[in-house]
Amino acid sequence: MSSMSLRMKRGILAAIDVISDSVLAGIFYFVGFGLFCLESLLSLWVIQVRENKLTGFHHRNLAFC
Repeated sequence: MSSMSLRMKRGILAAIDVISDSVLAGIFYFVGFGLFCLESLLSLWVIQVRENKLTGFHHRNLAFC
């Protein structure tokens, strides 16, 4: 084993490099990146909803006014 294969690789650019060696490992990198993005968006949404409830802001549906 070379020293390069013993180092931990992280990030989306590393996934592109890993795909040339192992397609399955590259797929796991991309799935993990997608789940990370989904978790980040969910966290932002939860923070926004929580902030709106704390400040008393309620979204009004203007389509039915």
